[in-house]
Amino acid sequence: ILLDFKMPRMGAEETLKFLCADFRYSTLPKMVWSTSNRAEDVHASMQWGATHYFIKPYSMDGYSHIVKRILDTARFHLRMLP
Repeated sequence: ILLDFKMPRMGAEETLKFLCADFRYSTLPKMVWSTSNRAEDVHASMQWGATHYFIKPYSMDGYSHIVKRILDTARFHLRMLP
């Protein structure tokens, strides 16, 4: 599950807590995607149940690299499912 740290209707905290509390989603990887590189935001996301935190890059090359890392992470977790 990929979500932005700052979403308009339901923020990352509320979304992550909901996903972690629901058995259907609790074991899935929850990846946060944000422009913030503040340690407080990274730590809070992990406390709320995120398994990964990706900082949005400022260049197209950076975006390609991050998207590849996100897809690799998702593929790894999919292989781990029963």
